[in-house]
Amino acid sequence: MKNILTLTILSTSLLLSACAHEERPDTRAQSFVRADIDGSQKLNLGEYKAYLQAQSDMGERRAQEALSHDQQNREKAILLKFQSLDTNRDTFVGREELDF
Repeated sequence: MKNILTLTILSTSLLLSACAHEERPDTRAQSFVRADIDGSQKLNLGEYKAYLQAQSDMGERRAQEALSHDQQNREKAILLKFQSLDTNRDTFVGREELDF
């Protein structure tokens, strides 16, 4: 019984200490995984926009620049960047095309 109580206290303290830490910023790979909604390991245009937003939120300068245009020019800039990254023209951008 004492072992169960000790284990419970230890588990609770570990859980509390894990929750107390501030969330770390995403890496590019984590942003890619979060944006890849269908799990295909490739980003379509909509997922690429989510990836850019995550990168912008992290402070990534290039992503912030892409999202800094007014709405009409932003869509055009994102589409042009997406098309330039889509080297094999399959309408998806994979990790290798994002230069991970």
